[in-house]
Amino acid sequence: MIESARKTILLVEDEIIIATAESMTIESFGYDVVAVHDGETAVDMASGDGKIDLILMDIDLGGVIDGPEAARRILEKRNVPIVFLTSHTEREYVDRVKEITRYGYVMKNSGDFVLRSSIEMAFELFESKMQEKKKNEGPKASEELQASEAQKNAILNGITTNIAFVDSELKIIWANKTAARSVNKSPEEMKGHACYKFWADPAKPCPNCPTLKAFQTKKTEQTIMRTPDGRIWEEKGEPVFDSDGNLIGVVEIAADITERVRTEEALKQSEQRLQFVLQGSRLGFWDWNLETNEVSRNERWAEMLGYRLDDIEFSVKQWDDFIHPDDREMAMKSINDHIEGRTPIHMAEYRMRTKDGRYKWILDQAMAVSVDKNGKVNRMSGTHTDITASKLAEEKIKALLAEKELMLKEVHHRVKNNMNTVASLLALQEELVKDESAVAAAALKDSRNRVTSMKVLYDKLYRSDDFKETSFREYISPLVEEIVNNFPNRAIVKIEKNIDDFMIDAKKLSSLGIIINELLTNIMKYAFTGRKSGLISISASLADNNVRISVCDDGIGMLEPADFSRAEGFGLQLVEMLTRQLGGSIKRESGTGSENGSGTGFTLEFGLY
Repeated sequence: MIESARKTILLVEDEIIIATAESMTIESFGYDVVAVHDGETAVDMASGDGKIDLILMDIDLGGVIDGPEAARRILEKRNVPIVFLTSHTEREYVDRVKEITRYGYVMKNSGDFVLRSSIEMAFELFESKMQEKKKNEGPKASEELQASEAQKNAILNGITTNIAFVDSELKIIWANKTAARSVNKSPEEMKGHACYKFWADPAKPCPNCPTLKAFQTKKTEQTIMRTPDGRIWEEKGEPVFDSDGNLIGVVEIAADITERVRTEEALKQSEQRLQFVLQGSRLGFWDWNLETNEVSRNERWAEMLGYRLDDIEFSVKQWDDFIHPDDREMAMKSINDHIEGRTPIHMAEYRMRTKDGRYKWILDQAMAVSVDKNGKVNRMSGTHTDITASKLAEEKIKALLAEKELMLKEVHHRVKNNMNTVASLLALQEELVKDESAVAAAALKDSRNRVTSMKVLYDKLYRSDDFKETSFREYISPLVEEIVNNFPNRAIVKIEKNIDDFMIDAKKLSSLGIIINELLTNIMKYAFTGRKSGLISISASLADNNVRISVCDDGIGMLEPADFSRAEGFGLQLVEMLTRQLGGSIKRESGTGSENGSGTGFTLEFGLY
């Protein structure tokens, strides 16, 4: 196949927007395009630039001279193929260009296929005419004509569209190889035979044949046809005139669009299935064209709000008007975030006003489905789901939870009061027996401290988000202060705390609270007797699932045996029992104070889990 340089087309169109769109279309055909917007500039450009290979000329131009006059002036200076591109079909417009040598008369908006074929045919006819001219100039011209004819045939045969030139009896004068291959013939075998013999009924022309109509109307005709073999064709008849304006034949152009039509039909079926799904799922559907700002919706979308689809405007404003004022900003922000690429989808719940003035809760979900050449979203599609019932159920659950929370607060208040009452009763009983029995008073005081330990734990668990476990530091630190504050010698005691924070099971924490209560109670009772000051050090740490708690003082030391199982006091016996319950161990050390031999320390270790 002979390759040629990229050709340049001069587009003369006074409407800038139309010129821009047509330029893009023509460039997609593989041509360079120079666009001008008035006849004067077109004459100057075509006359001075020899690289212009073809001119597409609008008839009505807004300048001093119109399209036909511009064409005449250009042809006076150089020979170049001119195709008139216009939206007018009236005879008077055809007559205006009748006396001008031209290579086509193409209607605007007749489709890319028609425009492309017209341009290709104009080039071919112009080339053929030039070759004929050279042929008449002598033997050399004849050789050049043959070469040009070969080039023309190479071009025609390289086009993948069926092209044939027929006379008034629809007999084929010539056909390209693509047309011949489509019926398993050679171009020579097709010459002299009626075109319909190969592609339709051998006995008569095709119904609505565009080629036959082009002979009758002397205008470009186009239609979609189906051949007996089931193929679908986009067919065009392009009339060809001689220099005197006489119709000499019609170029029949046919493109096999079977696959394209099947794809379109499959898409239509897919859209129908989508509609069935939407109807079955009771979803409202909307599709927003951001370039035109038009919104299409299905019947269900309107039905959710008590309307018919005919009552709804095809606009974004209609949607905006329906949204509850308090939800409008949130809904629009969600859509804008998606359009600008900040979120993968648009999803929002908001209220929409129904026809009777009430509000329904709607779940709106959507995605961008297409973008323009700059990557900007130009279309979105989404669905509406009526979630009013679930929203009302959710609000009812929230109300029940709030009621439950109120009841829990009341129960907590009463339990806490009851614990305080028990502690107060123990304190009163302690006061009553202290003169009669110091031992009984001490026992009551110890019991009151144990109740205090449980009260602090209960309060911490209630205020925690998790009733099963809570922070060790937040429980132990205030508990230490509360226990020590119950003793009259609190003023002389300094407390040092180094407690790591970790979560611990509430059951373990209850035992730990009692253990620490017993150890601190024992220290406050006996460690600082006869002393003007004292120090208590408490530390806790967690390492490799092992909790280590130390309670030390710098007091006078203990006479109790180091073995807790042989201790006589109930408090230390209780410590030993609770340590076993934790699955841990506890040991006592002497000499933990600053003075030699003074002070006592207790170290408790157990596994956290």
